[in-house]
Amino acid sequence: MNKGLIRAGLASLLVLYGICVGARVWGQDDNVGAGIFMDRINELLSEGECSRAQRAYEAWKKLAERKDASVESRIKACEQNAGATNKLMEKINDALSHGDCSSAQRDYNTWKERSKKTDGSVESRIKVCEQNSGTTSRLMEKINDALSHEDCSNAQRDYNTWKEQSKKTDGSIESWIKVCGQSAVGEMVFVRGGPFAMGCTTEQGADCLGDERPVHQVTLSDYYIGKYEVTQKQWKAVMGSDNNPSQLKGDNLPVEHVSWEEARKFIDRLNERTGGQYRLPTEAEWEYAARGGNQNRGYKYSGSNEVGEVAWYKDNSENKYYQVGTKKANELGIHDMSGNVDEWVSDWGNSYSRNDQTNPQGPSFGTERLIRSGNWADSARNVRVSARFANSPDAGLGGRGFRIAISSK
Repeated sequence: MNKGLIRAGLASLLVLYGICVGARVWGQDDNVGAGIFMDRINELLSEGECSRAQRAYEAWKKLAERKDASVESRIKACEQNAGATNKLMEKINDALSHGDCSSAQRDYNTWKERSKKTDGSVESRIKVCEQNSGTTSRLMEKINDALSHEDCSNAQRDYNTWKEQSKKTDGSIESWIKVCGQSAVGEMVFVRGGPFAMGCTTEQGADCLGDERPVHQVTLSDYYIGKYEVTQKQWKAVMGSDNNPSQLKGDNLPVEHVSWEEARKFIDRLNERTGGQYRLPTEAEWEYAARGGNQNRGYKYSGSNEVGEVAWYKDNSENKYYQVGTKKANELGIHDMSGNVDEWVSDWGNSYSRNDQTNPQGPSFGTERLIRSGNWADSARNVRVSARFANSPDAGLGGRGFRIAISSK
C-alpha cells in the first residue's frame, strides 16, 4: 500500500481525535509528522476553524515537543474573531427580525470577510427582507396617498399591514392617522344642559302625533353634538373611500342609506382612531338640541316657525338631499335638525311617560331604534322638532343618516 496515503490517513485521524501519536508509528522522522500537523493547522485557521486548529496544535506540540508562539497568537486571534463574528451574526438576525435589510446586509458582508465563510440561509433571508422592503415602500406610498385624501380607514389598514411586514412602527404616520381621525369628527357644538319640556308642546299645535304625548319634563347634563349631519367625506375617512352607501355622491352631502348598526360601526371605528368616546345622541339630547337648548325660542321646526327657512323637505327639495349647512341654523348654531336626512338616535322605540326624567337613555331592549328630523321627502309635519319615528336597527333605507354626540367631561 502507498506509504503517502497511510501517512495522510493517520494524520487526519490524529487531528480529528486529538490523539498524540509519534511520527515513529510509520517509521518516519518527527519533523515529517509535525510538518503535516502544521499544514493542517494553517488550513484550519484559514477557514476560521479555531477549535479544530487548537486540537491539532495540541497534537503538534506533543509530537514536536515544542511550542509555536506565532501559531498560538493566530489561534487567539481566530478565537477573538470568532467571538466578533458570533456577535455580528446576532446583529444580523436582530436586523432581519426588525426588517432592517441594509444593516443586515452590511453586517453580513463584514461577517463573511471575518469568518471566511458564506451562509446560504442568511443570504436567503436578506433577499426576502429586501423583497418585503419593496412591498413596504409601496405600502407607505399608499398610506401617504390615503392620508393626503383624508381616507383614514384605508390609511390605517395599510399601516397595520406595513407594521406587520416591516416589523417597525412610524410615530409620524400614527400621529397623522390620529389627526385624520380627528378631522372625521367634524365640528361639534357645545350644548349647555338644563330642563326642558319634551314632546307635544303647545307650538306644535294639531300636527302632533300620538307617540309625542304626554309632554314630560327632562333634565340633561352638558354635552356636545355635531353641528352638521355626518357627511360623506367623514364617512369615507372612517369607513373607506370605497364604502359609501349614499345614492347621491358628494363630500359635503350627508351620508345616507345607513342603518343604525352601521352608524354604530362608524362611531366605534372613529373612537378607535381618535381615542374619543363619541356616540349617537339620546333621543332627549337630540330634541333638546333641535329646540335650541337653553336658547330655545319655542319654534315648531329647528330654528324657525317657517319650515322652508331651516329644512329641506317635500315641498322644496325637488326630491333630493343637499349639502349640509345650506339652510339657516337654529338658536345653537346647529343645522339640518329639521329635514334633509333622517337621523338615528341611540334609544330603542318606546312610549313616553309623564314622570320627570334626568338624562334618560330609553329602554334597555326593544325591536326598533328611534329616528328623528325627517328627510327631504317628508311633509312639514314630519320634520318638526317633536316628531319621532322608529325602524329596525338593521334597516339602511334611503334617507337614513345620523349625527354624533359626546358627553362633556
